[in-house]
Amino acid sequence: MRICFVSREFPPSNHIGGIGTYTYTLAKALSHNGHQVTVVTYGKNYHKEEFRNLTLYRLPMLNHPLPSHKLLYPLRKYIRIQLPTFLDAITWSVTVEHFFKSYPQIEWDVIESPETMGEGYRIPKQCALRFVSRVHSGWHPNLVSNPLERFMLLRMQRIACKKADHVSSPSHYMAKTYAQQILHYHKPISVIPNPLLGWNVKSQTSSSNPMNWLFVGRIEHRKGIDTLLSALETADTWRFRPHLRIIGALPHRPNSHDSSTRDHFLRSKASQPSLLEHLDSVPHQEMIKHYDWASVVILPSLIENYPYVLLEALSRGCYVIASRTGGIPEIIQDQRDGYLFPPGDIHALRSILGCLDTSSQVSSRCRVERQERFAANHLPGPIIESLLRIYGDPDCPSGIKNGKMKGQAMGGIPPHETISHSKGQLSQNQAGF
Repeated sequence: MRICFVSREFPPSNHIGGIGTYTYTLAKALSHNGHQVTVVTYGKNYHKEEFRNLTLYRLPMLNHPLPSHKLLYPLRKYIRIQLPTFLDAITWSVTVEHFFKSYPQIEWDVIESPETMGEGYRIPKQCALRFVSRVHSGWHPNLVSNPLERFMLLRMQRIACKKADHVSSPSHYMAKTYAQQILHYHKPISVIPNPLLGWNVKSQTSSSNPMNWLFVGRIEHRKGIDTLLSALETADTWRFRPHLRIIGALPHRPNSHDSSTRDHFLRSKASQPSLLEHLDSVPHQEMIKHYDWASVVILPSLIENYPYVLLEALSRGCYVIASRTGGIPEIIQDQRDGYLFPPGDIHALRSILGCLDTSSQVSSRCRVERQERFAANHLPGPIIESLLRIYGDPDCPSGIKNGKMKGQAMGGIPPHETISHSKGQLSQNQAGF
């Protein structure tokens, strides 16, 4: 098949979060199995790279599509200051539209774009036989304080989903709650987990120190870093001394919530230098060694979808402490893979962290069991096959036979499902639609 992914995030130069990881993973797997894959992503300068069955376009942003008349200067100023997220989103969508109009001779079998910020909002319909929108983010309109910006972003996302021939989601939460209540999308949505490739090799250097803790994520309010830092304020009174490694960048253009979070983080880092270690940026291919260093991974997010951080942590056998929000309960078995707590509950998180020195679940033996259990239930072959079916491929893809990818054994992956909002019920379907 000829498959095109539109994603503003793509490693290594602009690997911001899970959307970039998903796009990279899927593009690599599909091109390896013989499909012709194109990735359209952001870059500071125009750049085209060609690999085996994979073509990568990095596109610089076009000029902001604002009216240029001098009498409209107050309007341009207002948009730049008050609606910066919307301005970035609409500028990127115009950039993507210009790219596809520049290649009218190419017709893809399918174009997939994330629903986040409406990246597929302006892609011409004639460019592909089929459009797929992937509900990625746990983004919530309440995170945007300006009501006009909130309205415009939601409108872009709703149009992008409604123009798609098919919508998929990695979690039931996003399919049933977010897409229906926020995006007002009421057609069936395929629930297909995010694939993870190359992380299930058994570790030879896993940490046996239960006090090695890891947080991976941007230093933002919605990632719950405030909750974690507040829970650690009494760490001096604990019987043990943990070491928390935080991997994530500070926000470049913080809003009021993120500015407060950044200040809180900098104060905590200065007052507890022996407790907190901060790494601003780590290449994705080097993250395995940090997961292997950690015994416990903490994800206290206020809003999430189906975070890759947890998939990567479990694939390395880490014990997980995470908030009970979004699709996280669909990944973590409470009190088996780790502990879940109410999002934003400082006291609940503090009580869990304060008992980790006596928890037998953090042991090396349990780490191996978690890794083996994750490997059995998250094989990428069936996941990618289900994605290909919603792309419109009627046959098993090259290299995948009866649900197996090359060199991989079958395991007990949960059946993929379709959420039907019109009937308000789930209908199981191994094919994913």
